[in-house]
This record gives sequence, structure tokens and C-alpha cells, in this order.
Amino acid sequence: MKKVLLVVMVMGLVLFTGCIGEQTLTCTKDISSSGITMIQTVNVKFVNNKVDTMNTTVAVTLPDSYKSYIDTFVSRFNSQYKSQYGSYEHVKLNTVKKGDNQIDVNIDFDYKNMTDSEKKGLDLVGSERYSNNKKTLEKQGFTCK
Repeated sequence: MKKVLLVVMVMGLVLFTGCIGEQTLTCTKDISSSGITMIQTVNVKFVNNKVDTMNTTVAVTLPDSYKSYIDTFVSRFNSQYKSQYGSYEHVKLNTVKKGDNQIDVNIDFDYKNMTDSEKKGLDLVGSERYSNNKKTLEKQGFTCK
């Protein structure tokens, strides 16, 4: 009986202190314009209900009529994202050309190691909790699961 009581107390303590281990929030949003399709996926890893790391992938598919401009699109994406995120130590960028008409832009955020000024500069200041991040992303038009 003492073992059962001890197990119940430990489980209660874990639940009430928020120590729920790791969770991942995955959200997607489709954006289309002028025949260009972009699917943005945000993955946020939480440890003990606090943001640990984040990854954003933008998968771009160009219409056939734009295939000859794919290198220009890659260059522009690189330039745009480097000017936006390139100066931050804990943000890694990677743009990959996939085939004749597909580009993936990957942005990794090492949130747990970011300074407060980096978080503020990236507009990542706010609640680190799973539920609040899910609500925020859904308000921005993402579908989360």
C-alpha cells in the first residue's frame, strides 16, 4: 500500500510541477501566389513545457514557367533570410535546390541557448509554454497538431 501511495504522490508531483518531458508541436501553413506554392512548417521542441529548439522549413514549388529562374529564386531566398536571421549566433540557415522547380529553406533556432537580446531581436519574446505557442501559431493561420 505504501508503494502505491508513493507512486501516486510522485505522479502528482510530476503533473503539478510541469515536468512532462519532451513534446513537439508541428504546425503548417500553405501560401500560394502567382502559381508559386509555399508550405511553411514550424516544429517546436519543448522540454518540461519550455521551448528548447525550433525549426522552420519553407518548401517552395515553382510553376513550370519559372523553372529557368530557380537559381535566381535560390539567391533571393538566401539573401532575404540571411539579412533577416544571418547575424544571430544561434540561428542556422540552409537553402536547398531540389529538382527543377523546388526549393527548401530551413531555419534552425537553438532557442535554449539564445540570449534575451537575440530573442527580442527575433521577436521570440513571450511565453515558452506549449499551449501558448500553439495558440499564437494558430492565430497566424497555421494548422497545428
